[in-house]
Amino acid sequence: MPVRLDVIVASRFALDGGAMFGVVPRPLWERRHPPDSAGRIRLASRALLMRFEETGRIAVIDAGLGGLWDAREKERLGIESEEDGLVRTLGALGVNPEDVTDAVITHLHFDHAGGWVRRDSAGRLRPVFPRAIHHVQREHWEWAMRPAARDRASFLARSILPLEEAGVLKLADGSGEILPGLEVRVSKGHTLAMQVPVFRGRSGTVAFPSDLLPTTAHAGEAWGMAYDLRPLDVAAEKAALFATASQEGWILVLEHDPSHEACTVAVSGEWFALSPCACPAEL
Repeated sequence: MPVRLDVIVASRFALDGGAMFGVVPRPLWERRHPPDSAGRIRLASRALLMRFEETGRIAVIDAGLGGLWDAREKERLGIESEEDGLVRTLGALGVNPEDVTDAVITHLHFDHAGGWVRRDSAGRLRPVFPRAIHHVQREHWEWAMRPAARDRASFLARSILPLEEAGVLKLADGSGEILPGLEVRVSKGHTLAMQVPVFRGRSGTVAFPSDLLPTTAHAGEAWGMAYDLRPLDVAAEKAALFATASQEGWILVLEHDPSHEACTVAVSGEWFALSPCACPAEL
């Protein structure tokens, strides 16, 4: 039986363009991704809904920024999201929070993990998907509990600790299959032990590279982010991803590209070329 796929824009926000493009000079990156008057670039935060018709399992990969933001934070980050925005979008697709069996967390930075938690009727912070197994790498979880000064601001306790308190975490130790056909591959360039989900279906392969390839403008090996802990590892991991995706015809879902939900990769001489496309509705 096929697996149904839906790409969801969970949030929209903005980050400093210089931080998003690291060592790349502004005259180069702003041609591809023009900033606003404050130097910020617009970004999406996408989630991927996967419905496994044969087993009945329903997985959500990443959850956007969520709605636990005050007015000052929303202004600073240009946030366009509501606390129940992801839930309402899933509901329109026929999926209730209690239906979700698996929550796949690529990493715990606020723009990927903020939407895993919301307030209940009593104002307490609870998992959005109360019955779901929340998959995250053990090494990454431990890093998020004691991050370095360089990336401490990227982890927010309010969207992390309630998952542990609710007992919904499943900590993995390395790459491997978590559902039939769905594996996670560990990446250590952007942050320690980020997960890159890869699904091999009957008619093709879809990967969710998260911050290894945030937008189509980050196609070059050197086009990483100042947020990357290990830029040289990002470049190597990206090159390996592109090589495999090009050879095997993978579709890559773009978590942060403001305009394009997915792309394919092709070799163009000594370079790789990204072509925007739609994610298939089923595989």
